Amino acid sequence: MRKNNIISKKYKYVDIVNRMLDTRWLAESGSRERSAEFTSYDRKSRHEDGKYIDWNANGDGNGYIEKNDDGSVLIAEMKGPGYISRIWSADAQGGHVKIYIDGEENPVIDLPFEDFFNCTLFNYGKLCYTTSKGKNCYVPITYNKSCRIVAEEGWGRFYHVNYTTLPEDSEVESLKSVDFTEDQAAALARVNEFFRNGTGTNPDGTPDADFEKYTLAAGDSITKSFDGKGALSGILVRVAGDKESTSENNVKLLKNLRIRAWWNGSEEADVDSPLGDFFACGYGFDRVKTLLLGAREDRTLYNYYYMPYLHGAVLEISNAGIRPVDLELSVSIAPLEIDEENVMYYNALFYRGRYTDMADRMPDYVFLNAMGEGRFVGVNLHLYKSSDYKMDKSIPGHNWWGEGDEKFFVDGEKFPSWFGTGTEDFFGYAWCDPTVFTAPYHGQSYTRGGTQLCGNRVVTRIFLADSVGFEKSFEGCLEKYYSDEHVKYAFVSHVYLKNGAKLEKEAYSNNEYLDYFNIDK
Repeated sequence: MRKNNIISKKYKYVDIVNRMLDTRWLAESGSRERSAEFTSYDRKSRHEDGKYIDWNANGDGNGYIEKNDDGSVLIAEMKGPGYISRIWSADAQGGHVKIYIDGEENPVIDLPFEDFFNCTLFNYGKLCYTTSKGKNCYVPITYNKSCRIVAEEGWGRFYHVNYTTLPEDSEVESLKSVDFTEDQAAALARVNEFFRNGTGTNPDGTPDADFEKYTLAAGDSITKSFDGKGALSGILVRVAGDKESTSENNVKLLKNLRIRAWWNGSEEADVDSPLGDFFACGYGFDRVKTLLLGAREDRTLYNYYYMPYLHGAVLEISNAGIRPVDLELSVSIAPLEIDEENVMYYNALFYRGRYTDMADRMPDYVFLNAMGEGRFVGVNLHLYKSSDYKMDKSIPGHNWWGEGDEKFFVDGEKFPSWFGTGTEDFFGYAWCDPTVFTAPYHGQSYTRGGTQLCGNRVVTRIFLADSVGFEKSFEGCLEKYYSDEHVKYAFVSHVYLKNGAKLEKEAYSNNEYLDYFNIDK
């Protein structure tokens, strides 16, 4: 077993920082922790008397919990031991934001909101940054009893505060000062340096296995089997393709290649996805290089999620195309370092999504529905906008496909503990910006043209320190205002499941991987 088990009852600040690189704790059940978010979503959306009211309200820039007599607003209030994992904004301005920890009278942090994101306070450029107009801060802020965040007038518009509440019997080293101790600063610097120079390599330190070469004929497949117990800690693939990264041939090549995996002799595949989408490359060899998914500069595709098995594993790559494909495959094996009774199993599911069957919850579009215990850890979205259709101009963002908020319903809750402000905000950028970017936990790796043009978009988000544990069920939605006639979605959701838990699935033939988009010309 691991000597420094990341799931414990006593957490130093450094333990929380270490979660930002540790993949193995994601596969461990029984943590009893909950992740959620406070955001500026439109408070007209509510659940009353069993009904969802104004569920598509879309004035998401200025919401808050309550307003104080001095004009400041309470934007987040957490109770119990826990930590903030992410703060985001689309329009952070000069009004001060104050963070009060454990009921202290004076704030631990008090500075203009815009300075959370520009290294004025936290001098870690890969943890606090602006990308494609989205402002992100991933420096953890810990508390043992409570945390309150107050924003003064002039703070700006739009915010997310993602946080994790640990079990009541936990003890957390609260952040008492932003003058970090030597150990705290070293932990943050280590993460910052890995984010700067390490992405594309395995964050748990397991070396990549040697590559094996294959020529995969049309309609053929390759299979690798693994006996006993252990974990796949790195799957890497190199595929011979065109020089142009997003050529029509490369797009179809990575859609027609299909990857599947089975743990412990399961009858249904636990991993089932087009090859490219599995690695967050939704449109050819697009430019994505996150912590756990992506493509290196030489086009080596990588997935570094930790994938345990107790009774063997099988990995398969098949070719549904009409031409043979030359590829190389590397599969790294690591020891199983989790108590067997606490193991959860990695799943990656290609899913086109569906509208909820509850009429008063339109336009919620379900991309992941799980029953049982598990942990949601990532999602890739490849969408195709096929027409210039614009919605009613009275709806904010009427000409923007991604106006829809994320909504996560955990363990059967009636009102979602995650309620966002827009699809691009969920993926860490803002204002429909079409600029391609990639960062350790998120990216927009392919867009065509400007903000509103038709064509393909590929976005991804990784959840690690902010992963979402659930004991009974999880329903993940993105609001989708456009019908499939105008915009089509395809997701790969990454989730760990305890033995016996189930995912809602739809069976697709290989050919149907290609039927939801056209090639950009």
